[in-house]
Amino acid sequence: MKIKLVLLLILIPGLKNSFAQGSLDIIKSQVASASDYQYDNSLEELQNGERWGFHSRPLGSLEASSCLESQGVNNYDINNIVDINLKTAWVEGKNDYGIGEFFTYSIEFDPDTKFGGSGQFFGKLEVFNGYCKNEKLWEQNSRVKQLKVYLNSTPLCIIELQDTWQYQSVYIGHYFKNLAADKNLDAKNVLKNGDRLKFEIVEIYPGTKYKDVAISEFLAAGAPN
Repeated sequence: MKIKLVLLLILIPGLKNSFAQGSLDIIKSQVASASDYQYDNSLEELQNGERWGFHSRPLGSLEASSCLESQGVNNYDINNIVDINLKTAWVEGKNDYGIGEFFTYSIEFDPDTKFGGSGQFFGKLEVFNGYCKNEKLWEQNSRVKQLKVYLNSTPLCIIELQDTWQYQSVYIGHYFKNLAADKNLDAKNVLKNGDRLKFEIVEIYPGTKYKDVAISEFLAAGAPN
C-alpha cells in the first residue's frame, strides 16, 4: 500500500502538494455573474471595455521565481499582472506545469491611513486567470487552480481560482486585524510595510497545447465593493 501511494505522488502532478496542504483554509474565488458590472459576454469585449481596473492597484513591488523568456515582441514579465492590460500575462518559466513556482509582493502601503486613502489594502484581490490575449491562447495555455499564500515565510491559506477568463475576486482580509475596511480583532496577523505576500502554484488547469501557466492580472481592489 505504501508503494502504491508513493507511485501516485510521483506520477500525478500536484497531488503531492494537495496532501501537504494540511489544515490550511481553502478560499474560493467569486466569478462575475451576468448581473455584475465586471461581467462581459466575450473576452474581446472585456479587453476593450471599461468594466474593471478603475480602483485596482498593486500591493507593492513584485518578483517571481521564474518568467518565460520573451518571444519576439511578447514578454512574460511578472509586472504584466499589474499593468491593467488583459493582453499581457506573467508566464512562469519552467518546462513543466510550474508547480512550486511563485510570485511575491513586497508590501508598500500604510494600513493606518484614513478610509479612502490610495495606499490601502482592503483585503480583496482581483484576478484574471490565464493568458487573456485572446480566447484561443487562453485555452491553449495552462491556468492556475490553487495558489498557496504565505505571509513572509508562514503559510496563510490556499486560494482556489476558477477556470475562466471572466473577472474573479478573492477575499483574504479576515486574516489581518488592521485593514481599514475590516477590523478583525481576532485575527493573528498585522500586515505592514515590508511584509511579503507570496503566492505559490500548487495546482493547475492544463491547457490544450502548452504546459506554460499564465496569469494576466493579479491586483488589489482599491476600495471595498
